Amino acid sequence: MRKPKAFIAEIATLGGAALTGAVASAAATGAKNARTASILTSTATAALGAGLIVRSARQERQNQRLNARLDRLISETQQLQDPEFGTSALLNELSSRIDRLPSWIDTVLAERLETQPTITFPSPNGKKRAREFGVANAETKQTRAGEFTTTLDVDVDKFLAPYEPVHLTASPLEITVDVEGATEANIDLTLLTRDGKANAKAALVAVKVLGEAGSEMDFPVLPSRSDKYGYFSYLGVTGSVSENRVAVRLPRRAKKLALSFYQWGDSTNLQNRVRVTFSGKNPEWYASRKPADIKVAAILDEFSYNSFRYECDLVSLDYSTWREQIEAHQPDLFFCESAWSGHDSKARPWKGRVYASENFNYENRTELLKILEYCRARGIPTVFWNKEDPSHYEDKKHNFVDTALRFDHIFTTDDKSAARYRSEYGHQSVHVMQFAVQPRLFNPTNGAHRSRDVVFAGGWYSNHEQRSLDMETMFDAVEASDRELKIYDRFYGSDDPTKIFPRRFQYALNPPVSGEDMAHVYKESEIGMTVNTETVSRTMFARRIFELMACNTYVVSNYSNGVYELFGDDVLYLDKNPSGLKRLSDEEMNRAREVNLRKVLSSHTYRERFADILAVAQVPNDRSVSVPPLVVRVNSFEEASDAFAALKRVGQWGAPRTILLSSAVDNLAYADALTEFNRGGVAVVWEPMLQSGETPMNQLYSGNELIVLIPLERLSKGNIRPETFADHAMHAQYTDIPVVAATDLVSDTAQSRFSQVRLAESAPTLVKDTHFKGLIQDLQSGQPSLYYVI
Repeated sequence: MRKPKAFIAEIATLGGAALTGAVASAAATGAKNARTASILTSTATAALGAGLIVRSARQERQNQRLNARLDRLISETQQLQDPEFGTSALLNELSSRIDRLPSWIDTVLAERLETQPTITFPSPNGKKRAREFGVANAETKQTRAGEFTTTLDVDVDKFLAPYEPVHLTASPLEITVDVEGATEANIDLTLLTRDGKANAKAALVAVKVLGEAGSEMDFPVLPSRSDKYGYFSYLGVTGSVSENRVAVRLPRRAKKLALSFYQWGDSTNLQNRVRVTFSGKNPEWYASRKPADIKVAAILDEFSYNSFRYECDLVSLDYSTWREQIEAHQPDLFFCESAWSGHDSKARPWKGRVYASENFNYENRTELLKILEYCRARGIPTVFWNKEDPSHYEDKKHNFVDTALRFDHIFTTDDKSAARYRSEYGHQSVHVMQFAVQPRLFNPTNGAHRSRDVVFAGGWYSNHEQRSLDMETMFDAVEASDRELKIYDRFYGSDDPTKIFPRRFQYALNPPVSGEDMAHVYKESEIGMTVNTETVSRTMFARRIFELMACNTYVVSNYSNGVYELFGDDVLYLDKNPSGLKRLSDEEMNRAREVNLRKVLSSHTYRERFADILAVAQVPNDRSVSVPPLVVRVNSFEEASDAFAALKRVGQWGAPRTILLSSAVDNLAYADALTEFNRGGVAVVWEPMLQSGETPMNQLYSGNELIVLIPLERLSKGNIRPETFADHAMHAQYTDIPVVAATDLVSDTAQSRFSQVRLAESAPTLVKDTHFKGLIQDLQSGQPSLYYVI
């Protein structure tokens, strides 16, 4: 380092004085040297004085320089205090160097640590360096219902302490966490600033979800979206330390959640520890769902929509808002049929948008194809039901076949068409699904008083020659019997000659009724007629047959291979046997009605059809039918003892068995009964606690919808088996009130079958959880209860 001249002069003079003084001291030891010593002493004194003068001058110069610096500092301080001046260049430089300090530290750490890069960000020299995040803590809590909540503490830089700041820049800091099975997440983080000024947009987090193989899923995880960042949320500061929470929606099949943090406003740091909490359902939860809880997005015509909507959580997609509907509904399945209009038969949103057609010189199914692409990207299985096979299989103007081939799974009403999909097009998942019935719409309720008419609800199609010939034969057969013909004309008043009934049958015409009222038409007489246009197929025939049978109506029809294969001679084929009506006895008719009613309600409902769809599409669910718990209600401790012995004799019931102590039993007797009988697979429940909510209703129902409530005297007779109540459960599909069998009642109820009746007597009853408390209140008060008699 170069020394100042004044400093060198000071050292030289003082050093010379010291040396001269030393020599003079030495010379003074002899007399001859006294003169010399005197001269040297004078010289040393002079040199010392000169050195002190030089030192004083140097100190004065240093003082002047220091004062000048202090003056400048005071002047700058005064300028800083002036609000119009702004921040000084000196302070800016100091702040800039402090801001660069974390990056400098990171650069040093990166040079000393060999890490695998999962986050990259710029260093001061413009090059990229690696940062590795890490999960510091992970905790998952599960419920019995199969739901879970997982909390992850993630360190943006695992080499830093959780509380240390990580500097945000215009380049992202990224972390990625596994979120499989989750449907929502919360991101909790802390921003740090020096100035503490409030800023609602101090930073930004961009969020995206990844599916199979790491592909990004286009899903609105956050309300805001930009082309640069995708879905994002601003992060705000309200002081030097600011907590932020970002709530995120996740699509059902998300695998990972990727977060990118950016600086947006002034200099901001992110506290190293970020918490991600997400919740959802595990695979066991999805496998335990009943089919009615499965979420389905659908394009169905009105009748099919009304048939399936009772069997699942169904949303009907609109042509213009389908994406928003799917994202909100999160369906397990996309189900589309060969629809002509969609479920709104007036607005007809899907008219001409489901089938392909040689009449169009453009792709008319654009939105439907987009739905398929959307579902395919998200792993949502797609199912198409072509209910127009076989008649439209070769139809190129209404080409539903081309549409069906684009779906994962195809269902068709015709078995031969199913084989053609496989052989002609090589589709690997093709299945037969016949029409069926929805018992909520078509059932035998309130059908006791019926006429002897033969009722037909439908239209005349003169362009279908064989169908028209069969109808004339069947109408003539009715007129030749002792019954009357009644027709509800679908095209009543039409001037289309192909839709006008022959003049000789017009006396029987009536205006059409709406679909909602069709069940009343089917139940107004003992006999209903159906006509099949397709008669060759072994599986395809009119759905009206199922509906008539579910209404406990005897069916006459033209011959069809499919009808005969399924129902045999329990249907009268008037085109083949025109005199059959004359010979039909009441006994034969009622026997066939009973057989067909049970067959349809047990095996040919849309509940059964939907279960088949779920099995083919491999949507997890619990299709099993549980045996209803057995409950016996008693009024004393002594009756409880008898009930306990009777329940033990029942043997293998396959469901919980419970003694229900009525409100006539006091709390002391309840305590005794609990001690004595709450064992060996038998539970004891006290009615007052059940009604007050102290004992949950599930204590009786054990997760089931139904229980068997049986009187003690009936239980004591024995011979009680779950199969005894199979018919009860079958009819409980369409009614919610308690179900009893006419054969179990003492009073004469033969004429009251399939009717709601108020009864004071008790009988073995199938009770839904929604109506149990009301029934108990009636039993306590002695008032007649409302039952459905089968």
